[in-house]
Amino acid sequence: MRLLVALSVAALLLTASPLCAQHLGARVHWQPAISETDSRLQQPVEIEILGRAAIPALKLLSDATGVSLTVAPEDLTTVGERKLTVISKGLTLKAIMVQLPEALQECHWDIDASGEEPVYLLHRNGSVETMVEEQRADRRSELRARYRAERTERLEFVRQALALSDEELRDLEQTDLLLALALQDPFWRGNIEAFFALPRDLMQETIEGRSYAGRFCYGGAPEQVQRSVDRILERHTPQEDHPAARHWQEQLPRLREAEVTYRIHPDGAVILICQAPLCFQLIIPPKNGYVPGPLGYSHQLLGEIGGMTEQEAARLGAQWEADRQREERANEEARRQAREALRPPSESPLHRPYTIPCSDRMPLVAFLRDVSQLTELSVVSDSFGGDWLRVAGDMRGEMPLWILLMRLSDHRIESEVAGDCLVFHHTHWYGLSQEPADTERNDIDITIPQQAAETGRQVPSPE
Repeated sequence: MRLLVALSVAALLLTASPLCAQHLGARVHWQPAISETDSRLQQPVEIEILGRAAIPALKLLSDATGVSLTVAPEDLTTVGERKLTVISKGLTLKAIMVQLPEALQECHWDIDASGEEPVYLLHRNGSVETMVEEQRADRRSELRARYRAERTERLEFVRQALALSDEELRDLEQTDLLLALALQDPFWRGNIEAFFALPRDLMQETIEGRSYAGRFCYGGAPEQVQRSVDRILERHTPQEDHPAARHWQEQLPRLREAEVTYRIHPDGAVILICQAPLCFQLIIPPKNGYVPGPLGYSHQLLGEIGGMTEQEAARLGAQWEADRQREERANEEARRQAREALRPPSESPLHRPYTIPCSDRMPLVAFLRDVSQLTELSVVSDSFGGDWLRVAGDMRGEMPLWILLMRLSDHRIESEVAGDCLVFHHTHWYGLSQEPADTERNDIDITIPQQAAETGRQVPSPE
């Protein structure tokens, strides 16, 4: 259906514009940095194209400038369906052509010079999928490397702490209370020692693996690990009068064939998961603070490990939470200073104050038009069907526009200034571009070229 719609639109455009039919000759890659022989690209353009697919949008730009601009025929269902916004307040056509690929992220211009006048074709970059997947792989690899370093550091610290004397463990309570108490308790210490008795290859796989989990069969595990699992299950066994007691006893014989998992969290905390019967047990605590997974907050363990009263454990947990919040405030201050370092020059129009005129969301094209009117800058942006700007709490109220644009980047809409133009693009553009095209949107005229008469139609509501 998408192919049929795109081909139908393209056929109409090619019929309406003879220039567009000249794009079957040899092409070369357009390089704007090289001196141009086509003086038409230097003409200033005043036009608004709001949230239109590339095929009709380029037709509007061609009609306004007399320069043949179209989508390469092999890209009608990809680049041709990508929506874009151009609000030009006198930008040269060349500047618009330079910024469009920056906004769309996946294309470049080719030139067909086989006719009397050059034809410019918006052409999809080769291996776009490979490029996107490589970027995603790089991000995943970077994240895994950071977590691997944190896990390795924590586990090595715990391994060395097993050799500390009683006096040294009491000193450790000042900086790593949960670990110090766990190492002084026979039950907890035995489970920690069992964890480090895992085969080296399984331990390495657990630390470096994508799932951060090492799975093994209970029946094939080292004896020390089996004893640890037995102790944990004994501790978790329900009382005889408990409704789950019978089911628990029925599941225990299956344990020797069951899969057991040690899951390591990014901060180095380790949880044992026995699949039959289902049982969770913290093995290695994090350095105070929060315990990930089903065990909740660390202070709940203080009574069990350290013999504290519930009130004492709650007070210490509150202290840790206060420390965490203080650290978060310090991090936020560091982020604020980093943002301040990106403050534009004082004469920049981005300092002008702006208030988003709604409390929940507004059409992105309406926001871009507001920005263009406020700053008197031109705008080039990608766009997508149902493209609405969700107004987060930190985006409400009056603020300098540059701060608002920085907060937009936290919500996956990047922007940059290129001369007299603001260029926007969604950081998750590739995923959005794979969604089904909103073909009805192309039939709604929300484009208002300044050379054309007003249509009087409104931007459609998302409802």
